[in-house]
Amino acid sequence: MFNDFLLTSFLTQGCGHCKKAKPEYKLAAEKFKDDSKVEFAAVDCTAESSICSAANVSGYPTIIYYQYYNKDNPVPYSGDRTSRDFIRFMEDRRRKSSDESYSEQMDSLPQLSKNSFQSNLISHDFTLVQFVIPDCLECKKFSPEFEEASRLVAAGSFSARVALATVNCQIEKDLCDQHHINSFPTIRLFKGLNFVKDFKGDKTSNTVVQFLKKLTSEKRDEL
Repeated sequence: MFNDFLLTSFLTQGCGHCKKAKPEYKLAAEKFKDDSKVEFAAVDCTAESSICSAANVSGYPTIIYYQYYNKDNPVPYSGDRTSRDFIRFMEDRRRKSSDESYSEQMDSLPQLSKNSFQSNLISHDFTLVQFVIPDCLECKKFSPEFEEASRLVAAGSFSARVALATVNCQIEKDLCDQHHINSFPTIRLFKGLNFVKDFKGDKTSNTVVQFLKKLTSEKRDEL
């Protein structure tokens, strides 16, 4: 299986610079040993010359970064060959990828503003809104589950018109203040413009969908 974030050292056994860098490289790998998405690998170009030729390796050690979702664009590592610099490089790459993924996930859902909030809510029977800020780690962790819940709702059989949307409280501070949002993420269900309940369950797509099925059914029965 190709790891999401892979740093590969191409080396030869007789290379002095390779021998010097090896313990630093191993220390950096140890730092990420419990992170299933990150891997440090090594290729012996004496034994695996075809692999090294395919990677256009011409000097040793050559260290190249690969990302699963962008495998066609490997990035040569040009930093110092110390554990500290290897670690910093991989942490920066992981953080950048997380931020880009989170941004894409946020963009895939309706982004509500102070001007569009009411019109969007009244166009559906129920709207589940996640109030987030970009720097919130819990928001980033929950975002793909919320996006998946939106897809499940769209594909499911709801007797009411149900939508999911996002408010970026860093941009829409006044709107978030108006709704007394003081922790992130806050996931709030509205019936039209009226507050129904905050979602407090496990932050998984299935739990969100079950929450919506239960609450939207109960509130429609009250009509």
